Amino acid sequence: AIAKVPWDTALLSTHLCGGKGAAGVLHTGSAGGVEVVELPSNNAVCVRHGTCIITESIADALAEVLGVRVARMRLVLADNDECLFIKHAIDRFSTLNISKEMKRLEKQLPTMDEETAAKVRAMINAGPSACAVLEFVPGHALDISATALETPSPDLLAGIGQLCALDLLLNNMDRIPLPCWGNVGNLTNAIVTLDGELVGIDQQVNHIEPGPGLDTYLSKVRDISSQVLQGSAPGIATSISTAIKKHCGVELSDSSMEHIIQGMGTAFRKTISEARAGSLAEALAAAAVRAGKATFNDYGQKSNFDPAGTAAVAVAFLQQVADAVVEASANQ
Repeated sequence: AIAKVPWDTALLSTHLCGGKGAAGVLHTGSAGGVEVVELPSNNAVCVRHGTCIITESIADALAEVLGVRVARMRLVLADNDECLFIKHAIDRFSTLNISKEMKRLEKQLPTMDEETAAKVRAMINAGPSACAVLEFVPGHALDISATALETPSPDLLAGIGQLCALDLLLNNMDRIPLPCWGNVGNLTNAIVTLDGELVGIDQQVNHIEPGPGLDTYLSKVRDISSQVLQGSAPGIATSISTAIKKHCGVELSDSSMEHIIQGMGTAFRKTISEARAGSLAEALAAAAVRAGKATFNDYGQKSNFDPAGTAAVAVAFLQQVADAVVEASANQ
């Protein structure tokens, strides 16, 4: 559970590299990978640093309101005491002695020019940045889960479809390929648990600026969601099945593909009902308010990154995409 973590009982902390850039020793930047913190009773949580947690938290809010299974996350603001508890838990097991490095730099201050010394002092005195606590999901990445895919359960197949629908809403092309992207896919961002459940990880909102690019994408969203809601989506099914065969070496049956398309339809219908009820907008607005309170230090200097603005842009984009799905259903 990520709601209340006993950080003082941490048994081990390990950094797992990721592909979203590099975070510095003070956990600044766009962040790369996560810290996995092992806890007693075979439990663990992940900690993510960096500005990417803003759009990831908005994606998490959308997944929750739609009932799509992803690794849940919780933002921890910089002024929360928990930030210090998390830092201490991770630093206990770090091979990089940050405190020792800071003391070394402090001793060198008299030898530095005025501008460099000011930057180093700011770095030494830097306060914490916001971070995110993520659910740790034990299991195997979808690309190495051939056994599960050879005899897939209806729930697993529906889960694939629901993640595909979520990714379309997020413009999150870093998972299972869909015709709107023409990407090769990254099936490592979906985990098959020991119970056979599919859980998405590392999803975020990739907004598109207003203009022809956004218009084209919304048109593709309307087309894909319309096909899925009508129950006939051969091009979409081919894109997904081709990726599964390429990455996993498993050829899914027509029946399996029907379950996947049905899973997409379930997520789209949930999108439509939640959008019409106003609960989708409400959930995204609440997530944006929370994300907007986050602050980040850039090596002791106030970061130029705008969490509130970034969250607002992500939410506005999601609203437009959701509206496109609603329009597609109305035109049937």
